[in-house]
Amino acid sequence: AALQDLGAALKLEEHPWAYLYRGLVRESLGEDKRALEDYGRALRLDPEFAEAYYRRGLLHAKAGDYEKAIEDQNQALVFAPDHAGAYTARGAARAAMGDSQWALNDLDKGCMLAPERYEGFYQRALVRAQLEIYDEALEDLSYVIEMDPLFTPAFMARGDVYMAQGEHWQAVADYGQAIELDPKNAAAYYARGVARAAAREYRRAIEDLDRALELDPGMAIALAERGAAHEKLGEYEQAIRDLDRAVALDPNLAIAYYNRGLAYGSKGEYDRASRDLNKAVELDPSLGSREQVPGP
Repeated sequence: AALQDLGAALKLEEHPWAYLYRGLVRESLGEDKRALEDYGRALRLDPEFAEAYYRRGLLHAKAGDYEKAIEDQNQALVFAPDHAGAYTARGAARAAMGDSQWALNDLDKGCMLAPERYEGFYQRALVRAQLEIYDEALEDLSYVIEMDPLFTPAFMARGDVYMAQGEHWQAVADYGQAIELDPKNAAAYYARGVARAAAREYRRAIEDLDRALELDPGMAIALAERGAAHEKLGEYEQAIRDLDRAVALDPNLAIAYYNRGLAYGSKGEYDRASRDLNKAVELDPSLGSREQVPGP
């Protein structure tokens, strides 16, 4: 009905705000391409329409076209210099392109202009975590959770920061909260399983990874981690079965070869262990610094 009303209004008189509103409705219906067209029409009628640049920039970012996203947010800020959303969106796009410091500058500005909007704080936390500024990332994420206790991604992100700090049980708690909010979140079960394994709670880790795989049977990394947990419990055949499946699903998953190498080594099959460990390091040289299986 809203689309029909806006279409009828636009037939009577073209107006940039009408195109903007129709674009928003189309976005809500998942019609991103048609929404982009409406924002473009709005800008042809009013080349200084900051909100249309902002909305179009968000859609470019959603499609992974970060350069166009940044260009649109630049234009939004030319015509609306205090547009907090445009700073936040530009910061997120810059972060996606690996320009972390400029991203932080933008996100700081967005947070300062609109402290009541938690999206900027969430995006800033992600950048801070990437830069290993963990304490400040935790502050941002705790603020986001205070603002919106139902925002699952903030619990996931805070759990990731706790994991990076070695605070495994706090990570388990946050991933658990994410699961309460979204019981079909395979990524949350996977993350909690990894955290429990890091805390040496291998049996419960396996239970979480079982659930992750029920929800997403193609999650190769969950098979690799479940295999590692079985290996730690001395269940080498189960470990190797999981790791065989992980490698079959993703032949470039270095950690699967690494974990299978450990399992073979624990069984005394040193030639197979060596082949897998060499393959793991070939795919991911950073694994060369991890513990290796002793030979016979």
